[in-house]
Amino acid sequence: MKKILLTIFLGTATAFAADAQITDTSSVSKDNTLYESTTGALSNGSGAHIFAGRTNNGALRRALLQFDLSNIPSTATITNVILELRVNRQKRGPHTVNVHRLSADWGEGASNASGQEGSGATASSNDATWIHTFNSTGTWNTAGGDFVATSSANASVNSSNALINFSGNQLVTDVQDWIDGTNPNFGWILVGDESSNASAKRFASKDNGNSANHPRLIITYNNSTSLAEAATKEQLVLYPNPAVDQIKLKGNFDQYNKQLRILNIDGKLVMQQSINQAGEVNISSLSEGSYFLELIDDQGQLKTFPFIKK
Repeated sequence: MKKILLTIFLGTATAFAADAQITDTSSVSKDNTLYESTTGALSNGSGAHIFAGRTNNGALRRALLQFDLSNIPSTATITNVILELRVNRQKRGPHTVNVHRLSADWGEGASNASGQEGSGATASSNDATWIHTFNSTGTWNTAGGDFVATSSANASVNSSNALINFSGNQLVTDVQDWIDGTNPNFGWILVGDESSNASAKRFASKDNGNSANHPRLIITYNNSTSLAEAATKEQLVLYPNPAVDQIKLKGNFDQYNKQLRILNIDGKLVMQQSINQAGEVNISSLSEGSYFLELIDDQGQLKTFPFIKK
């Protein structure tokens, strides 16, 4: 049985595997910092730095980032995402910085703070501020930015000069949803440790004089013909693959029984659960290895999706 399943896995995986895993480095299209202010008077749209955390005096800073994804085809299946930032100033650490998906659009104006830029500058037209999405024509629903409460990724920052990488399945999902059009691409907000003073971290922005330090989004995706054909035929695709803690089913669930099964390479049932509305399946409890996700359609036909748990 194990040999038969392994043969099926390898054959099916070949059809779904990357004919070419493509890696694209997307450039940041806009960035800014929200400086805590009851009047929304401060911003730094054209500054060389962005900030996240709490200053020595207890004032909050949150950084905004949006990336140009126009090079990624709409049919792509995203398999890995790395957000790379250069931290270039901090006083104490370590502190955790969280990345959250923004749920509202925002602006980058001509404001440009002086000195170390920690105090910001007078907000210009269209700048995002603590209370404005666009100064002064639009406001956040919640002062300090509108974003998804659950973070998409986090990293510990404890150096004044280091490349910091954020990664994880939720970043993959964020980018996939932007590519699919499931969610609009408003980018992310960086929220630092806001529980204590002097936790603020400074990162190089897209306007930094050293282009090597600019924020980068490194995206790996699969756009093979076989995968596109499979998505059309089955109306369902599993991603990312390989995966760490979560896989997601992309497509139309209407033709399938909502109960799914996961089998290991020996054919043993290791998980059984219902598909949630978002198509997400938590696989964090699984050991590393090869698995099959099984679904039954309305005609009683078995549909099998192989995947690898890292």
